[in-house]
Amino acid sequence: IKSQIDHFCLHKKFKSSLRNVRAFCGTDIASDHQILCIATMEIKLKQLMKKKAAAQRINIARLKDQVFNVEFKLQLSNMFDTLAEMENMFENVEDAWTAIKKVYIKSTELVLGHTKGKNEELLSTNIWHAISEWKKAKLNLFNA
Repeated sequence: IKSQIDHFCLHKKFKSSLRNVRAFCGTDIASDHQILCIATMEIKLKQLMKKKAAAQRINIARLKDQVFNVEFKLQLSNMFDTLAEMENMFENVEDAWTAIKKVYIKSTELVLGHTKGKNEELLSTNIWHAISEWKKAKLNLFNA
């Protein structure tokens, strides 16, 4: 048996996965190439990571509006009154703290709602006022 050399093409992404390559002669296929190459590969599948749900931000900018501020205070006081009636039901401090936290979260979601993204103003009203003053001064300079 004479030794046979053949080449095996493989993408560089899989070169660490290649374990063994053998060349066999005498294949019955319609080709002028009579050597068959068989490769053994070990491929590791990538583990998929589940994305964590992003925490929703509460729209606290609405508290600057007097209507939302009063409504939020009223909702919060009503929920704390209900919580005060159930005061004896809590066995330990952790249960009481969990109930207080739920009251705050529920009242903010009901009254204030969530933000839809970053709603930061790029330019504040003071900057817009300064820009308009600058434009007026520029027009006065060219018209004079």
